[in-house]
Amino acid sequence: MSMKWYDEAGTESSVVAASRIRLSRNLNACCFPGKMSEQQTKEMTDDLCRKLKRISRIDGRSYEDCRLDQMDSMKREALEEKQIINGASVKDPKGAGLLVSGDEAVSITVNSVDHIRLQLSQSGMELQQIWAQIDKLDDCINEMYPYAYDETLGYMTTYPTNLGTGMKAYLVLHLALLDSVDKFSDIVEEISRYGVKLRPAFGKDKEISGSMYVLSNQKTLGISEQEIIQVIEKVGSQLISQEKSLRRHSVERHRIHAEDICLKAYGNLRYSRLMSLSSGMRLLSSLRWGQEEQVITFEKYCNIYELMIGIQPASLRVFYEKNLEGEAMDQARADYLQRFLPLLKQ
Repeated sequence: MSMKWYDEAGTESSVVAASRIRLSRNLNACCFPGKMSEQQTKEMTDDLCRKLKRISRIDGRSYEDCRLDQMDSMKREALEEKQIINGASVKDPKGAGLLVSGDEAVSITVNSVDHIRLQLSQSGMELQQIWAQIDKLDDCINEMYPYAYDETLGYMTTYPTNLGTGMKAYLVLHLALLDSVDKFSDIVEEISRYGVKLRPAFGKDKEISGSMYVLSNQKTLGISEQEIIQVIEKVGSQLISQEKSLRRHSVERHRIHAEDICLKAYGNLRYSRLMSLSSGMRLLSSLRWGQEEQVITFEKYCNIYELMIGIQPASLRVFYEKNLEGEAMDQARADYLQRFLPLLKQ
């Protein structure tokens, strides 16, 4: 199995599971995807998928392409759980294509909401490094296909909320202890004044998100790419500092309690016959911060963020190649965790 982007640790990776930047672009010489005929869409998708592989000369990655409308809906949903495509491409894949690098770090959705949705992911807090890479890829694509750009409004996008830079920057944060404090909702409201948003990373429900949250910019117009990155890094650093302080306090002053929580979580994950999504995510959250703070130690490093993705409904259905529902889904989730959860060091 080839290495994926999330297999490597990055800066502040004990709290920051992932950094991600997405660029929305449209071609200057063509009408937007929603206005194109079926034949125009097919021809453009074929052309884009063929030529965009040339970006491999910039980053050295290999790319595979596919057509989303020829893909099983279950597989599209699994790609959304991995954050490779978005919900719009799952619901309405007609005419859309996808290019993905072998390490899954780079994905390019073509002819979905916009002509091009370019995205790059990396472990840890690495937005500056990601920006340096994705900016080169963006320039390479722009040389092949001049973008729709207005001197006043910036990059022209299907959704007005993406006008300007057309850029969304994200940090996936594991706030395992911070989201349990009484004033967490006040913290979420307070950071919104910086023009950023904090939301659960898996769906809209905090209960099934395993204390994973996505911090992202709200503004794309009237602000530069560097300013977006700087505000995300500033707010992200504050949240990281608060989370690490709580962890340090827990380990230093209540280590037995912390060990008890982590070991009970491990026992439930290791030996349960049925596992709901909310329980699995909550228990994995305890293991992740316990491992990062060396409260518990596995015989080999366990990428718990990868497990969190793996136990999502569509990902399980793809892994087992079954249309799992209800108790069968919970049984498969328990089995999956037992397969991939390493043993603890004694």
